[in-house]
Amino acid sequence: MKNINIFIAGAKDLIEARRVFKVLANNLNAEYDSKQLDISLTMRSFEDFVENNNQTSYDDYIAKESDIVIFIIEGRIGATTEAEFKIASNSLSKQ
Repeated sequence: MKNINIFIAGAKDLIEARRVFKVLANNLNAEYDSKQLDISLTMRSFEDFVENNNQTSYDDYIAKESDIVIFIIEGRIGATTEAEFKIASNSLSKQ
């Protein structure tokens, strides 16, 4: 089975937008399963790393495990989101 790892980045206050993407991933996974497609989406965001409360843990996920990084931008880009963009961009250019 092909698993596609997706990280959703954006300001912490955009939690509802990240939840929408996660619901979309669940719906797509159900559709892929019903069609017996060998595809699975795993969508994660910083909320999935709160046990570590460590920016480094999800920076590593972005750089080493994510196939796709989606940035949710609404009006402003904070320093953390900008840093995540640079990590994703650098990771892509290495591939």
